[in-house]
Amino acid sequence: MKIKRIEFNVNAAAGALGWWGEGYWYHEFYRALIPFFAKTVDSMNFVAKTTTWDSQKGNLTLKKDYTPRCLFPGCIRFYFFLCMMLNAVKLSGPGFKKLLKTGNMQKVARQAFGISFMPVGETLEEMLKQSRSFRDELITTMQNGGFESPIWVQINDSCPNIDSKEHALVTENIKEILKVFQPLRQNYNLVLDLKINLLMPNSTIKEIWEKDLCDLITLTNTIKFGTEGLRINWRQLFWWRKNSPLEKFGGGGLSGKPLFEPLCQKVMSLKLDNIWIPIKASGGISSVEDIFVIRSCGAGAVEFATAISLRPWRIYRMVKTAKEIF
Repeated sequence: MKIKRIEFNVNAAAGALGWWGEGYWYHEFYRALIPFFAKTVDSMNFVAKTTTWDSQKGNLTLKKDYTPRCLFPGCIRFYFFLCMMLNAVKLSGPGFKKLLKTGNMQKVARQAFGISFMPVGETLEEMLKQSRSFRDELITTMQNGGFESPIWVQINDSCPNIDSKEHALVTENIKEILKVFQPLRQNYNLVLDLKINLLMPNSTIKEIWEKDLCDLITLTNTIKFGTEGLRINWRQLFWWRKNSPLEKFGGGGLSGKPLFEPLCQKVMSLKLDNIWIPIKASGGISSVEDIFVIRSCGAGAVEFATAISLRPWRIYRMVKTAKEIF
């Protein structure tokens, strides 16, 4: 699936490889031990970890280079055999201007990469102000030397770990927020990518598509622990306890294999409702077979994150397959 000048066939989802593709400490072991892992991951487009405009403390303690301080942060849980993760990172980061100040984003050397942004605030006016500030800072950067790689912009309306009222405010006003970023499409020919979760009604997605407010959607992200109505058997997944293992952080969000079936159902429902916006599918894709299935459901590209952490030996074939069939 090519949109404007960017090929979106296969991507590492937001945060899977850090802020600028640097990855995490365990990826160094994968690079050393798994044939073709390094070359394959370095060949993928990726989406940077979602940034906010202002600094966001969140629950993940960062070092001076904005990488995690702990090898095994308390706000993240890995479930290797189930191919899933829980995280309650809560958008920890220094803010967009400080990320740009490092110069690392500008030096990324890929076919393309996405810069993910989410406004957070208690009022719509505050969120729109942050969105305009992000947009203008990005334009200034492009005018003053720009980026070595082509970029696209992803607006994140799917993080389950921020305050529920703030998240609801973003979702309720997503059309107004997207309007702020239209100059990036019209004047700079950038791709605008809207990242949503499985709970956004098809009617809202259809309205966004019909009003041409973005170029594609990324579906989905982590789902807040305990969310009902998605055929996720929480009691079976976490049979050894009544509450979330990350209860003290607000419960956290689930990513990985349990999201794949609901993802397929959502993608198919959009097609059945004659909503033909391009879809970049993301959620529990962890094998070559999953890629064929989600393609048959109607997706035009894939993103994955959990597989890069918990199924690294599959990445070569997954990426190769995705590049062949999309």
